[in-house]
Amino acid sequence: MLELKSHHSSREIVSRHYFNSYSGNYINATWLHYGKSYEELQKYEGKERSFINNIRIQVIIHEDSLGIWLVLGKNWCSIKDREHFRRQIQNEQIQLEFYNWFKKLGNQYWINVSSFKSAEEVL
Repeated sequence: MLELKSHHSSREIVSRHYFNSYSGNYINATWLHYGKSYEELQKYEGKERSFINNIRIQVIIHEDSLGIWLVLGKNWCSIKDREHFRRQIQNEQIQLEFYNWFKKLGNQYWINVSSFKSAEEVL
């Protein structure tokens, strides 16, 4: 993926872009997500064609905070992206770059890695 694209369906670009009887009267956050273009998704078969089953960046905006994270798709999806990442992360130079990106985030950011027991599990 060389470029980030918004969802190809206008109803899916932003969460709760309209109110209905299930929305309630108050919305405390909204999210957006960006990933593969519709044309890129058409190269896949079956459930791999779904925008949410592929690698994407999600952004959530709260009244007092902003969250940004990388999503590798739902479980058992985004297989090609996961395999590509696994191959790339075996390269020591890419490992170093990956590590340095995390270091640059600083203390204001958090990364949930509590389930990992070693660096090897992360990679």
